[in-house]
Amino acid sequence: MEKTIKVEEVSVKKQGTNEKTGKDWTLYLVKCSGNPDMIEFSTFNPDYVNSEGQQMRGNFEYSEKYKNWNEISAKQETENSKHSEIMNALREIYDLINKQK
Repeated sequence: MEKTIKVEEVSVKKQGTNEKTGKDWTLYLVKCSGNPDMIEFSTFNPDYVNSEGQQMRGNFEYSEKYKNWNEISAKQETENSKHSEIMNALREIYDLINKQK
C-alpha cells in the first residue's frame, strides 16, 4: 500500500554480505510519522539515509511473519495484490464446491 511518511530517524538494523554474490547489504530501520498505523519500517533502500525531517512516499506492507512493516517495490506490490486476488478466487471456488457436496 502506498503511503506518505515523514522520516524521523534512520539507523542501521543489520549488515552483512550475500554468500552467493559477495555483495554487501545493509538493512535500515526507519522511524517515521504521518501514518498512525506505521511508526517504523525496515528497508534495504539507502535513499532514506540522511533524510530525517523529509516527507517521502513509498510502498509498504505489513509482514505477519515478522510482525513489522517493510518497504516493497511497486512490482512486489502488484504481484502481492495479484496473489491475493487469485487466493480469494480460489477460496470462493472451494466454498462453491463444498456447498454442492
